[in-house]
Amino acid sequence: QPHLRTVVSFLARNCAQLRLPVYRRISDTDRERVTDSPVVRLLNRPNPDTTRFELFEALVSDMALYDIAYWFVGQDASSPSGWFIRAIPPAWVVATRGG
Repeated sequence: QPHLRTVVSFLARNCAQLRLPVYRRISDTDRERVTDSPVVRLLNRPNPDTTRFELFEALVSDMALYDIAYWFVGQDASSPSGWFIRAIPPAWVVATRGG
């Protein structure tokens, strides 16, 4: 479906180029922006093989096509944040419901 691919790719690329800020909650009505924390470092460098752009492009594409997305988050002592994120294609996941 080339038209579906065109729309999903356009949406995913444009959403992936946006920088998502990270905030620390201070109270129910107040928050402050965080620029240096493990979460910010993790999102900027999800893993050695994937850029932030690629991670969020995959996220938006999976959400648009499958209405669900999967990330594997694990510890990695060699990364700046101490963690890594890998996107798992929804086609690889077999879900069972209700039983």
